[in-house]
Amino acid sequence: MRCLSPRVFRMFRLRSLGRLLGRCGQCVGLIEAQSWEAIGEPGSTDKADDESPYVALVVADAEAAWGYLCGLGSSAASSPSLSASSSVVLPHRAREAVWTETVQAVMESLVEGFSRVGCCSPGGRSRMACDLRAVALGLDKIHRARPTRGKVSHARAKK
Repeated sequence: MRCLSPRVFRMFRLRSLGRLLGRCGQCVGLIEAQSWEAIGEPGSTDKADDESPYVALVVADAEAAWGYLCGLGSSAASSPSLSASSSVVLPHRAREAVWTETVQAVMESLVEGFSRVGCCSPGGRSRMACDLRAVALGLDKIHRARPTRGKVSHARAKK
């Protein structure tokens, strides 16, 4: 039997906790339930520049998760996945690592949800971009995090 290194096991725990706190399965389901076909089409009341209703739910869940990580019982009580009686007080580095993984998980779940949309109008694609930007701004208002996974490092060309 092969053993995991402590570093790999630590990343697994952080990513698992980030996905749990970000409630990623719910986010994907909300995106799939959204109608994307008629947005911005003539005769439609939906405008492509408006954000979808699920954006506020995703940001509110993330805010409750941040309150939970900071040990604020009142913020943790607003989310059904976090019990009001349990809150944690984490060291700063651990809290930052868990929050970074939570933000990464939320953003990945948005992309996963968008990829599962079957039929989408150009206005729907525009709304997806607006939703992505609104969630990113909402998460930054709660606490700034810059996930490192998926970051592209650019190589300099040799002269």
